[in-house]
Amino acid sequence: MTEHVSVRRATEADVDAIRRVAERTWEETYDGILDEETIASMLAAGYSRELLEARVDSEDTGLFVATEDGEVVGYTSTIPLAEDGIGEMDVYVRPDRWGEGIGTRLLERAETHLSERGVDEVRDAVLASNEPGNAFYGSRFEKVGERTVEIDGVEHVANVYERSIE
Repeated sequence: MTEHVSVRRATEADVDAIRRVAERTWEETYDGILDEETIASMLAAGYSRELLEARVDSEDTGLFVATEDGEVVGYTSTIPLAEDGIGEMDVYVRPDRWGEGIGTRLLERAETHLSERGVDEVRDAVLASNEPGNAFYGSRFEKVGERTVEIDGVEHVANVYERSIE
């Protein structure tokens, strides 16, 4: 039901809402995979007010929100990498809104932003144990490999996905 959902560039006024979406998504996705302390640590590091405000102000890194009736229901963050033509993105949607097409709308906006910056390929890594993330990326990207990531001293397998931007 995305007809009432709009996607726009995030503002500083959206930072707290983005953090709430991240918290709900991480708690739902990683419950039983990562302990509560690790989740809290990752959220504190990756979603600090300072970091998100810097992303809002950056022209190269893109931070966009999906809103419905003024409420943030998802967001995407993009980073053009130093490698020629490759970028990364993250897409997060509130768990109670999964499966409604909001992630696809955010993906399309992120790709447009990256394409405008000369990016022609997107890459992302998703923990293999993250079922919703792998379902989303696996249906839209090509799985090109795996890598090991360390989170709080514990190694986890992550699936690496790529997608060409047309």
